[in-house]
Amino acid sequence: MLEDFSVSRQKTVTPLKTDDLLARLRRLIVDGSLGPGARLREVELAQRFSTSRTPVREALVALEREGMVTYERNRGFAVRQFSARDLYESYEMRAILEGYVCNTLAQRGLPDDCLRELQGCIDEVNAILARDTEPDSRAVAQWREVNLRFHDILMNHAGNALLDQTHRHIGRVPRVHDVFRAFHPNPRLTIHHYNCEHAQILDAIQQRNSGRAEFLMREHILQGCAVLKAHWEDEAAK
Repeated sequence: MLEDFSVSRQKTVTPLKTDDLLARLRRLIVDGSLGPGARLREVELAQRFSTSRTPVREALVALEREGMVTYERNRGFAVRQFSARDLYESYEMRAILEGYVCNTLAQRGLPDDCLRELQGCIDEVNAILARDTEPDSRAVAQWREVNLRFHDILMNHAGNALLDQTHRHIGRVPRVHDVFRAFHPNPRLTIHHYNCEHAQILDAIQQRNSGRAEFLMREHILQGCAVLKAHWEDEAAK
């Protein structure tokens, strides 16, 4: 009877590939679902993803190499505690890299299918804003996905492997909004603001105005630094 149960259980568990599980865990860390200091237990994660412990263990080891999690003997793995300085510097570096990419793409020009993808992101966010109700947590999450996609499309067309590798490494640092759960009290206004900036960036690229495209992207990303400064001031006031 016990053997039958064991065999049945093994049949219901289809191990995920390590790369697939690694991507899922990385996203949960980056979007703040697994917050700084969260313990990462193999058994719990295996149950959560309906897989075996082997790919979980391999994914955690890979995340440790990437610097996203830490390992302590007798305590196991935990999500790395990113400091405010880590976040601040990641935004500064992203601003430099993505600004450079926008400059390059404006000079080079983008193919029509890429321009349509970028415009599609802007239109998708406009559709969110067109709803009668105020953006709830689900709508905000949807906007964040589209926001990341817009930036990813630009980076994917840079055609620079080293730059892409560096940007991906920096991107492993969580976004400030996810770490501090900081968001404007008026989500509609914030989403509209960021989407307008995306439209301006896209227009500068289409107009082949490389200097303006770079400036707009840098200013767009550096707003994360402003959020951090506000957080520091709030903490100091407390």
